Parts: sequence; structure tokens; C-alpha cells
Amino acid sequence: MKPGDVVFIQWRDSTSIYGWKDKDEASEKTVGGPVICDAVGFLVSETPGHICLCAQMTPHQVADLTIVPKESIVRKRVLK
Repeated sequence: MKPGDVVFIQWRDSTSIYGWKDKDEASEKTVGGPVICDAVGFLVSETPGHICLCAQMTPHQVADLTIVPKESIVRKRVLK
């Protein structure tokens, strides 16, 4: 993958549940666990620790960044 490529990434993300729950209700089985998120965007950069995508790109600027830690990534690929 190189900067400017259109890429798909899928990653495991945390979940937040609003409001009070009884302790016996507050388990991964009943309130869910991590969610799987999908994103498509232009590759801005890739480091040993993360991948950075953007939604819009010009020759000199990028907008609407999504930065995902590599340890959370489940799948990634370049789209043709």
C-alpha cells in the first residue's frame, strides 16, 4: 500500500453502553463486546503502529482523518 491508494480496513473497536446496569447484566455476553468497524478511504500514511486514512485528498491537503492502531486491524486491502 502506498499513500493515495484507496484502501479498505476493518478493525475491532470498543463499545460504550449508556446508563446504569446491574452487575449481573454487565458482561460481554449481555451488553456485547467490541464492534467491528469498516472504513474506505485514501491512505495518508502507514507506520509500524497505525494506519491513517482520509475521506478527501487534494495534492496538498487531506480532510476527515481516521487513524486506527494496527493491533486493532482485522483486515486491510487496496481497492482497485
